[in-house]
Amino acid sequence: KAEESRKQQELERQKIQLLEKNAADWEKSKLVKAFIEAKKVLHIKENSSVEPDSEFAQWLAWAHQHADRLDSLKENVLLSKSLKFGHIPIQIWTV
Repeated sequence: KAEESRKQQELERQKIQLLEKNAADWEKSKLVKAFIEAKKVLHIKENSSVEPDSEFAQWLAWAHQHADRLDSLKENVLLSKSLKFGHIPIQIWTV
């Protein structure tokens, strides 16, 4: 009985930890996306456009990919993060 209670408490702790990490990552992704947009606006103001094959266009693509990897609301990101808790049944993460 005590062992089962301990396991439940540990599971709850891990679920809370993952929830809080996902929320923090989501906030960070929003900040990064806002920064990317500000950089793009500034670049267009100074250069009138973003040339498709330019170094800046490549940076934009890379930066957006990074922001998407941070965004825990994207289904594939949430799944990969929950799989890191391999000893926790995946069905607890479905909402």
